[in-house]
Order: sequence, then structure tokens, then C-alpha cells
Amino acid sequence: MVVIERPYGTVSVLILEGKMGKIKKAPKSLVKKAGKQKKIKLTPFDGLGPYEVAKIRSALRQVWHRSKARKIVVTRCTDIEGYVFCECCYQRTPKILIDHITKCGNVDAGYISRLFIPSMGLQGMCKKCHDEKTKKEKKACL
Repeated sequence: MVVIERPYGTVSVLILEGKMGKIKKAPKSLVKKAGKQKKIKLTPFDGLGPYEVAKIRSALRQVWHRSKARKIVVTRCTDIEGYVFCECCYQRTPKILIDHITKCGNVDAGYISRLFIPSMGLQGMCKKCHDEKTKKEKKACL
């Protein structure tokens, strides 16, 4: 039996004497858990509760993702040959994460102004550098 992972679900394929047999859904014991985060169900709240704050934060991030400042940083991190590089370690990387130099923090009255800042307040980082910076910031908060 061979397990094949596809974007729309994991399936197992039974191979009989070199010929492909019936395709069926893989048993749960064979399916690898790919580091899924546990989702916390937020209960409805009368007024502006945690569920509404999470929705507002998500919508603002989606709008920010299309912002001109973010596009300027992506252009700044792209070299002449079209490869992207990290602004911290200056290594070529397949994907960059755009990071705010100063934290945006929680959704409050000043959140939008901290989120939509000029491109000089943003930096393009590889996953390794971004994870290190985030870890340091979280440690500093505790």
C-alpha cells in the first residue's frame, strides 16, 4: 500500500502485481499530521468580543497584504536576476516574509496606523530570520 498526499486529501493506493488497484481513503492511522494548529472555538459575544476582533484583524491583514508599501519591500528584496533575498542575512531564499520592524500589537485605536506604515518600517526576511525575531519578541513580552 502506498500513501499519496494531495492538496485535496490524502489517499492510499493499493498496488497489486504492478497494476494500480482501487483508490480509497487512507485510514486515520496512516495519515500524517502536518503540524496543524489547534483551533479554539470562540463563543459569540454581545458587542465587540474576541471573535469579532479576530475577524477585524484578519480583514485588515488581507488589505495590508495588497498595500503599496508591502509591494515596495518585495521589489527592494528582489535582485536583478529576479531572485529574492533576506534583508537580515542577505541570503537568497525561495520565499520572503514581510515583517514590521516595530510590532503592530493588539487591535486597538492605533492598530491601523501601526499596520499601514511606510516601506522603511518594513523588512523582507527569510523564514529562519523571521522565526528568530518573533521568538525574541515573544520572550521580551513575557
